[in-house]
Amino acid sequence: MEMEADGEVANTNLSATGVEREAVEAIYPCLPRQAEFQLMTVRCLLANFDLHRWTELLTLLTTRNQILRAIFLSIQSSDGPKWVQAILKNPTIDLDTISYDKPAVQYRILRSKIDSSLDLYIKLDYGMYDGTLLRIFDDQFIALAKGLPPLPVTDFNQAIRHYTASPQRKLLEFWSSFFKDARFQWPSTTSSTTKVDKFLVRKTNLEVNEAARRVGVTAPIVFQTAWALLLGGLADTTDVVFDNLLTGRNLPLDDPQAINGNCANFLPFRSHFPRDTRLSSLLQNTQTQFWETTNNGLVGLADIYKALNASRAERAAKTMFCFQPFDPPPRVDQSDAAQHMRWIVMAMSRNRMCFNYAFMCEVFKAPDGYKVKFQFDSRALSEEKAKWAADKYLAILGFLNRHANDHIVENLWSLFEA
Repeated sequence: MEMEADGEVANTNLSATGVEREAVEAIYPCLPRQAEFQLMTVRCLLANFDLHRWTELLTLLTTRNQILRAIFLSIQSSDGPKWVQAILKNPTIDLDTISYDKPAVQYRILRSKIDSSLDLYIKLDYGMYDGTLLRIFDDQFIALAKGLPPLPVTDFNQAIRHYTASPQRKLLEFWSSFFKDARFQWPSTTSSTTKVDKFLVRKTNLEVNEAARRVGVTAPIVFQTAWALLLGGLADTTDVVFDNLLTGRNLPLDDPQAINGNCANFLPFRSHFPRDTRLSSLLQNTQTQFWETTNNGLVGLADIYKALNASRAERAAKTMFCFQPFDPPPRVDQSDAAQHMRWIVMAMSRNRMCFNYAFMCEVFKAPDGYKVKFQFDSRALSEEKAKWAADKYLAILGFLNRHANDHIVENLWSLFEA
């Protein structure tokens, strides 16, 4: 009944902007964090890019995938303001102007007056960037371009039903217990807001997968544990809190990355490691806690801090970790016309996101190992300090790879004394 009432309010608001209810296919609540996520990406197009064919294929994609027909609005419900998403029936492709009756995905073709080169600019509002879009804009797009049937997608209704049936009070009780007495605040900054503005990249060919197997954890857990230890060393503490970016793994549904409208979610994570903790135990505990937070992850950061009776602005983590689970794009013959239009593959685009953190770590799979991207707010960390921290992170990673089964945290701490 609550969603029906919200739908009525949403339809009233939409009508005021010129969108009639006959034009709306469905109205869903936004999943946690969805209304806060934005991405801009620019892809350089080849000279023989077929704009007409690309528009045809994009129209097919938009017809097939509700997420590409979504518009987002804030409504006043009985519980206060909330975000909902309305799915438009008509697969309108917005190549021109921003309007309420067009989806939140916006596309621009930019032609250079200097050399007539083309750039494709895409702006994605409200939590629509994660593995779902990579599946849509890569796998489905290529299948359609080659005249093949795209892989089936999981209807977004399944995700919504799972979310609305989740016991929110029980989930928030978990988070209240998980963060009891947590007081980690690093780095200290005089600015009221943080925002990454610089980055640096490191590569590693360490056998992380083999080291993880020996301890009984996954490779992402090794990287995440190394991040926690780095923060502990930087802040001289053994109890740290940071945000963790999840990409659809918190939905126990078949192939959650293929959900038609799934989105990523930020969840806070706490790591406590007394100096006499064996590194193998820390890795295993991190994996256990990761799955506990994931299983209780159908809540948003705003809900969590409200349950803690804490100000999100004051208590929110200033650091973030993300492990991208996607395999690197294969090397392909660039003469293939279908490849010319693969336009949102990470390695082939210039992506811009606004991240309100002082320091963040993003790990990617690479053909010959892993790539680690560090982004930082230059007001909170100097470039010299960020480079030092990046080097220490790789040193910690190497130490975990070699000594996880026979050393304790205290032995690793000497890395910060050098």
